[in-house]
Amino acid sequence: MFFGQLDVIPPDLMESRNLVTAREMVQEGNWWHTTMNLEPRHEKPPLPTWITAITMRIGGGFDNLYLLRLPSALIGTLMVMFFYGFCFRYTKSRNLAFIAGAVMATNFMILSQARINTWDIYTHAFMVGTLWAFLEGIERKKWRYHYLAALLFAMSFMSKGPVSLYTVWLPFLMAYMLIAKQSKFDPTKLKPILFITSIGLLLGAFWYLSMYLTDQNVAQAIFEKELSGWGNRHPRPFYFYLHLPIFMGIWIFPFLAFLFPRYALAKIKEQVPYRQILMWILFTLVLLSLVPTKKERYLLPIMIPSSLAIASMIHALYYKIRSGTNSNIDRYLFYSAPILVAIASIVISIHFIFSEENSNNFIQIFSCITLQALASVTILLVLKNSAKYTLASTFIAIGLFSFSLFAKSQMLFEGSPKLNSLSEVKNKIDLTNKKFYALQKDLDPRMIWLLGQNVYSSEGISFTEEENFPLIYLSYVPIEEHFSQEILKKLEVEFNGKYDIRPQESKWQAHVYELTWRKN
Repeated sequence: MFFGQLDVIPPDLMESRNLVTAREMVQEGNWWHTTMNLEPRHEKPPLPTWITAITMRIGGGFDNLYLLRLPSALIGTLMVMFFYGFCFRYTKSRNLAFIAGAVMATNFMILSQARINTWDIYTHAFMVGTLWAFLEGIERKKWRYHYLAALLFAMSFMSKGPVSLYTVWLPFLMAYMLIAKQSKFDPTKLKPILFITSIGLLLGAFWYLSMYLTDQNVAQAIFEKELSGWGNRHPRPFYFYLHLPIFMGIWIFPFLAFLFPRYALAKIKEQVPYRQILMWILFTLVLLSLVPTKKERYLLPIMIPSSLAIASMIHALYYKIRSGTNSNIDRYLFYSAPILVAIASIVISIHFIFSEENSNNFIQIFSCITLQALASVTILLVLKNSAKYTLASTFIAIGLFSFSLFAKSQMLFEGSPKLNSLSEVKNKIDLTNKKFYALQKDLDPRMIWLLGQNVYSSEGISFTEEENFPLIYLSYVPIEEHFSQEILKKLEVEFNGKYDIRPQESKWQAHVYELTWRKN
């Protein structure tokens, strides 16, 4: 599901930061005091970067993007497995847990995050593992699972700080404790909750404490920067996340149905703790909305209870259809996702079959034809009202699409393969004994990653001294806007073209100049 075409989408800003920091761990040995472009990089804890750096060292290089994204795909798979275990303990139903895992694995946001190597998938995957281990310990009455939960909690904290504590652990506990069965919360559960939280925080905060004690000035500056950033960067109104249902993708209609208690409770009955799941979703939404800084990818934590909510509806509607007691609305809701998948499969596969770029790509064309066949089978099964096999064909179709066409489909909307990537510079210019320079304000992690080496601040050198040349200068504007004519007269300036640092067409292109000292 998560492993196909991992190397198609170029790294974005966040992923480039992780990859550059991991590269410097391997090249410079900065494993504990992490750096990016040789500058302190303590904004994010290092666990995902450690995993990436170990992958680089084992793999023997920095250029294999598929290999470098393999850890996040594995962590995404682990997240689905943890979620299956959690849902089984939470609902006591293996069928519902299996559907919940399948819904999570086919969620667009989780699919996207598991295919790029950033911090989000790590922190939330380990916190889902914490939820599973906590319930496992409660069910089995064995403390070794609570020890495991505390360790996973710490790993979540070491992946992105308190983010998942705030957006997954806290709203789950609020729903779990406040909306307990028969309105009574078992006080014996409080001890493992406190143990997991306290020990997890103690272990997870060790690196932060170390950074503060050994690099106090830098740590303090970064802390203040991050704290102000939560309020000043990308501020959005409280209601920004109200378009949440759109991010459910093909599962939007079962999700919307779950939000209507009168309808959902009549179908689900006592199969799952409906009110707990609903409040878990609402608590998460409120907590996310309270933070001024808002981005759509920050909605990933809410996909966890939402996947369980969707699975609960599908599970209930499935048995309604199997027993013949369903209404027309039940049938429409159950088959909405399969129909959407079938239509999307036909449209997308037709596009790729007739795409000139894929005309000689046998595997791509074979995948498209197979996807069309699955879409046709799904439609036939819907017409025959075969709930079990319709669900199976839907998940298989999504799996095939995710493995073979997901990344290519993203590129249709997010990028163009015809762009002139900055990574091509090292193939076109002799870089022997030449360093890259740019204005400090122009330094971009994507630029540093694509070039394969550090880019130094041009404010740190003199352009009037021969010993500093030759060098490569990067700018978003023509060099004449940065240098006076007096300086340019002393230099041989060779313009090597404009290069893209983003997968999309953008005005932000790097002008690449090779500068040498002009000999009189």
